[in-house]
Amino acid sequence: MCPPNGVFEPSTSTCVSVDTAPCKATTTTTTTTTTTTTTLAPFTCPVADGFYEISACIQTYYACIGGQEYPQTCPGNAIFVGPPTSACKSPEETTCCK
Repeated sequence: MCPPNGVFEPSTSTCVSVDTAPCKATTTTTTTTTTTTTTLAPFTCPVADGFYEISACIQTYYACIGGQEYPQTCPGNAIFVGPPTSACKSPEETTCCK
């Protein structure tokens, strides 16, 4: 174990300063962050609990429980299909995406 800012130099079997080490490794790290924000239109749950589409052929829908709306997203590339199904379906199973 070498002290902080020290590296092991195998040719001399000693710890040397990072600045004086004959072999200097460099590491480059690039981080890219993408943030997507979706603002949903105002929604008020109807009297009945259930699942409600926001718009045709999109992944996001509302689950209403006790009059409170909860935005939900279908898994993968599935889209939410409204009544009578009111469920997430693959695009191939729907008519709105064709």
